[in-house]
Amino acid sequence: MDKEKDMALINAVVEAVLAPEFTKIRRWLAQHPEPVGDHLKWQVWVGHRRQAIGRYEDKVTNTTAIAIQSVNQLEKQRSIKKDK
Repeated sequence: MDKEKDMALINAVVEAVLAPEFTKIRRWLAQHPEPVGDHLKWQVWVGHRRQAIGRYEDKVTNTTAIAIQSVNQLEKQRSIKKDK
């Protein structure tokens, strides 16, 4: 039961951390529509979009790893307390 509560809390934190980053990507896409007719501008646009998505994916990976470490630490602390 404790692990379910921990995961729910961590999921909420992960979403709170990632939501602003996702909003930045959506805002950028809204402000910079895909260029049509100019291949060079389109290539630059695709590059910027890939960079933004790559940063978001990195943040997802890092935040998830931190969340998993936190849950594991909580479980270790609980098992130590139960052993005493």
